[in-house]
Amino acid sequence: MLRKLSSLVLLLAFAVSIVFVSGCGPKGTPQEVLEELGELKAASEACENNVKNLEQQKADREREKTAKESRLESLTEERDALKAELGLVK
Repeated sequence: MLRKLSSLVLLLAFAVSIVFVSGCGPKGTPQEVLEELGELKAASEACENNVKNLEQQKADREREKTAKESRLESLTEERDALKAELGLVK
């Protein structure tokens, strides 16, 4: 039993030492990858700014549309009232 326990401890110590000797991950990221990530981040930020600008333009266009629809409705009512005064509408 003692021999199995000592073998298990030795095996565990060996496994732990391999992890520390070999490292747990990559040693470093290549410069090309870092540059590409920087470019992608800049492109992503530019796209986000573009989306914000387009959303603002959309909101502006919707406000203009609402204002023009309101103006059209009032002008239509005014036209109908004038036609009624002139007796053109039967």
